[in-house]
Order: sequence, then C-alpha cells, then structure tokens
Amino acid sequence: KLIPAIRAGRIQVFIVPHHRWREGDYKGWKHMSPSQVRVNQIQGFAAGTWGGEFHPEFGPRDGDGVGGAAW
Repeated sequence: KLIPAIRAGRIQVFIVPHHRWREGDYKGWKHMSPSQVRVNQIQGFAAGTWGGEFHPEFGPRDGDGVGGAAW
C-alpha cells in the first residue's frame, strides 16, 4: 500500500537492490566477515533465485531511480 501511495503522490521512488551472489564473488578475499562467509556458503541472494530478484510488488517501475547494488 505504501509504495503505490507514494507513486500516486508523484513522489520519486528510488530502489537500491542488495548485491546478488554470483560464483566467484569472494574469490581471493582474505578477511571475510562471518556474515560474508555464510552468504557465500548458502549463496544468499543468488542471481536468478527467489532471494536474488525483485518481488513484483516492490520492483522498480518506469520513472523510478535504481541505484547500484549494495553489498
């Protein structure tokens, strides 16, 4: 309800996706945090998977700003 109301009010929406895991993301990393180790093990937010794609209700629409992926 919130995002459609914001768009209806002509307020600019900005989307900043989480980084999508890909094979080799952490290759050569020497000092990974515990959360990075776990994300790499479980392939969290893997590209092309349920956790790695926008939910249809929350994904960007025409006119939205889309930022670079946040690690």
